[in-house]
Amino acid sequence: MLKVLPACPVVDALDSEVDRFLDKKYYQISSAPVNADDKRVLFEKVPEDLLIVKVVKKEFDVDIAGSDLSNTKEQIVSFISRGKNIKRADLQMIVEKSIRKGGKKTIKVIDFSLNIERNKQPVASIELEHEGEVYKENGYRVGPVDALIKAFQKALSKNNLKLCAD
Repeated sequence: MLKVLPACPVVDALDSEVDRFLDKKYYQISSAPVNADDKRVLFEKVPEDLLIVKVVKKEFDVDIAGSDLSNTKEQIVSFISRGKNIKRADLQMIVEKSIRKGGKKTIKVIDFSLNIERNKQPVASIELEHEGEVYKENGYRVGPVDALIKAFQKALSKNNLKLCAD
C-alpha cells in the first residue's frame, strides 16, 4: 500500500494577472448570456480602435485596451480579410482569445504518452513548447500520473522554466 502520497505541482496565479482580469472585468466575457442577438452582425469592415472599445463595452461591459485591444483588432482583421462578418458570438470568441494571448508567456503541452506494463514501472514522455522552443523529457514513477508529473518537472528544471514567479 502506498503510504506517502506525492505532492502535485501547484500553479499560483500572478497578482498582476489577477488584477488585470478583475480590473478589466474579463470575467464578464465568459459569462455573457447566449441569445438570439449572437447572430447580429457587429462589423462588416475593419473598425477603428475606438469603435472596437465601444462595442466591446456595450456588448460585454468590458474595458479593453493595450495589447488586448491590438490582439482583438488583429483577429477581427483576420476574420474580415477572409470575407466573414463579425457577429456578436464571433466577437466574444475573439475577445476571449485575445485576452488569453495577451497574458504571460505559456508553456504548451504538445504531446504526452504513458507506457504502463504489468510488472514494470510506468514510463511517461512529455513534449512541451515555450517561446518556440520544444522540450522533450521522460519520467519514471510508481504510478502513471506520478511518472507524467516527473517528466513535466524534469523538462521544466532542465530548461530553467518556471510555472510561476518567485
